[in-house]
Amino acid sequence: MPRFVPRSMNQHGAHSGYDQLFRHMGLAAASSRWGHAVAKIIPGFLAWRLWSMRPQATGAVGLRAELGAMPWVATGRGRICHFIYGEDTYFLTPLWQTRANRSIATFHYPPDRLAMRVNPGSIKSLHTVVIVGENQRAYFEQLLPPERIHLCLHAVDTGFFCPDPAPPASGGPLRLVCSGTIFRDFRVLLDVHRALRAQGHDFVTDIVGANEEQRALVGPEPGFQIHRKISDEELRALYRAAAVGVLPLTDATANNALLELMACGRPVVVSDVGAVIDYTAGSAVHLVPEGDVQAMVMAVGALLGDASQRQREGQANRNHAVATLAFEPIAARMRAIYATCAA
Repeated sequence: MPRFVPRSMNQHGAHSGYDQLFRHMGLAAASSRWGHAVAKIIPGFLAWRLWSMRPQATGAVGLRAELGAMPWVATGRGRICHFIYGEDTYFLTPLWQTRANRSIATFHYPPDRLAMRVNPGSIKSLHTVVIVGENQRAYFEQLLPPERIHLCLHAVDTGFFCPDPAPPASGGPLRLVCSGTIFRDFRVLLDVHRALRAQGHDFVTDIVGANEEQRALVGPEPGFQIHRKISDEELRALYRAAAVGVLPLTDATANNALLELMACGRPVVVSDVGAVIDYTAGSAVHLVPEGDVQAMVMAVGALLGDASQRQREGQANRNHAVATLAFEPIAARMRAIYATCAA
């Protein structure tokens, strides 16, 4: 049975994040006490040097996870170890991995970031690379044979992120929601918000997870409500209350907010960038060109003005999420990748 190398992510709650898939699959973590003990006793000056060597600046977190996995790749035979955040946790492992074991790594960044955040020499030692978007494939094909690169989409917890069983009574302004920080275009969001209000639409835009610079950009504008450090249940409530999910992006592989909005049965308007098409093909999600404020205004405005269309599209998105992005179909794909790796 493969093991996975865990990596905690501050922005993910108990129902979000890539590690949820592997816990659903019943995999144990490749995490040992003595590996962590080694990380603790490394002198500070040497630990800092090891951190700074890594293209991805994860500091102690990435090094501790990688050393914790050491026994699962350096000893025994026929073991498969999955570094589920390859950018953060797979760098030094080729120094001690035995040929009798195999390492898999999943990578999450788009190609431009991959070029800055990974070590090509380390990647070449991997038996298998898992990508979460087709836009990553060309980068890895420079380093590995195509048959060692496998697409497996990111999953979403459709049991938790689901439509409200008792929708709240209508009343008050409609709500838009934009969640997340990385690769979000808040200048486009601000322009879309202003244009829709100028057209007379009555709504509030909920912002979740924005960083300080992003909050400063939209904070003074009337009609924005900023949410910080909220629980999974509060995030789900915001999704459920949204008339439309609005995600202006500059790049993407998997996008948790997009998946969670679809799973909650909401209509979504999103920039057509990166691997977004991999997750939305067959859904009712609206794709608009990157940076095209007018196209996003038209798509969101049409949804704000038509409750029946919002209902139809939300249901279609929910159906798509359950059929193709829930844990079980994605777990089946991952098990097939493990079988190929083992063979």
